Amino acid sequence: MRRRLPRALIAAWLAVGVTGYGSILGALRGRTPAVVWTASVEATIIWAAMWVAMLVPRSVTLTAARIGVPVALGTSVIAAFAGAATPWAIASVATAIAALGALAHPVTIDAFIDGSSYGPEQRFALRTPPLTGIVAIPPTWVVTAMIAAVPLLAVTGRLVPALVIGVAWAVALRWTIRPLHLPARRWVVFVPAGMVLSDPMALADRVLFPRRNIEAIGPAFAETDATDLTQGGLGLAIQIDLSEVFAIPLIDRDRPRDVNPSGEKTVTTDRIVLAVLRPGALLGAARDRRFAIGATRTSEPQCVHHVPASEVPVSQAAVPLPRTRSSR
Repeated sequence: MRRRLPRALIAAWLAVGVTGYGSILGALRGRTPAVVWTASVEATIIWAAMWVAMLVPRSVTLTAARIGVPVALGTSVIAAFAGAATPWAIASVATAIAALGALAHPVTIDAFIDGSSYGPEQRFALRTPPLTGIVAIPPTWVVTAMIAAVPLLAVTGRLVPALVIGVAWAVALRWTIRPLHLPARRWVVFVPAGMVLSDPMALADRVLFPRRNIEAIGPAFAETDATDLTQGGLGLAIQIDLSEVFAIPLIDRDRPRDVNPSGEKTVTTDRIVLAVLRPGALLGAARDRRFAIGATRTSEPQCVHHVPASEVPVSQAAVPLPRTRSSR
């Protein structure tokens, strides 16, 4: 099932293209034609790239939009301060704020995430941990702004600063894009066979929970002792009760690589807790697909302990999925 992006985001980004162009021209009044032309071309390329990303919603294009839309807001603010506070500048900042708000809306994020699904799948984004949003995402905006400055420095004859910034951008890009893209790869998806959980921030591999083993899906109680896979995500948590103990492959952050070369550990449990971006929508989709919706268990005895993956019986292991194009 593929959702269309909300019209608010499309309309806001169209407005950004119109008002932003006028704002940039106003800020560059008095500059050389080469600078004006270079800045205009850069702005047009960024705007067009984000437009294409919005026309083809995928998890990858969500990451691209999370880079481009905030950069557009920053550019609008800089243009407003660099030039006079003209109506174009004020409108550019306002429309960029509107576009950023529309992009951050949960319905928009789910539309991007679900765009990567195929057939009868339906995906729901997991909530981004607050620390990731504060620490990992803003540096990506700075790196993007760095590469935008290179052509402007070059056309003004400042070749050495342009070269230094270009090299720094190439080095920093590797360390900033991946943390920004990780939240777009965190989702739970309904498939005909059951439910799949994909979370590269917590899981060593995607896992499938067969439909026959899912006893109940519902809001998690505060006193639950289910295995916590929320990664600190805020908001209403969803608990999934399983009919038998499953082995969940987790990323092992407690032991260094020289002690645990695989970087993995296994937790066995019969219930898990997730932080879904739209818990109500997920429960509605689960009900439509005839999953049991209701009260979940809290502190009943369960088996939750760490064991080596090699000691887990095959019949009890959560099913890892083959890597396909849907994992993007």
